Amino acid sequence: VGYNTHMTGKWDAGMATWDHTPMGRGYDTFFGYYHHANDYYTEKLGAKSVGIAKNVCQKNGYDNVDLWDTKNPAYGNNGTVYEEELFTKNTLKIISNHDPSKPLFLFHSFHIVHTPLQVPPEHEK
Repeated sequence: VGYNTHMTGKWDAGMATWDHTPMGRGYDTFFGYYHHANDYYTEKLGAKSVGIAKNVCQKNGYDNVDLWDTKNPAYGNNGTVYEEELFTKNTLKIISNHDPSKPLFLFHSFHIVHTPLQVPPEHEK
């Protein structure tokens, strides 16, 4: 149809095969995570994220970071700021760089409504 399509944030709609990922479903770009929950500050999967002592990855000796930039891990981004800030910056960059003469479909899926329930300390006051 000619739309530029972008997705930012929480995917959680499948990742077993490429066809289940945002790009497999038609998005041009994706910046976000696949799992249903991860840490807002480290982007790692863990007990706080999944509500169990150890997830499958940890039981097998991996401490996985779940943060992706289209087809690759989003190296250098995890652990830098509160995750929602990363997602907001990405979405605003897409809007700023978009050519308004072309149609845009942009889906921003907020993580903030999912576990673990973490917010920056200044928002707890």
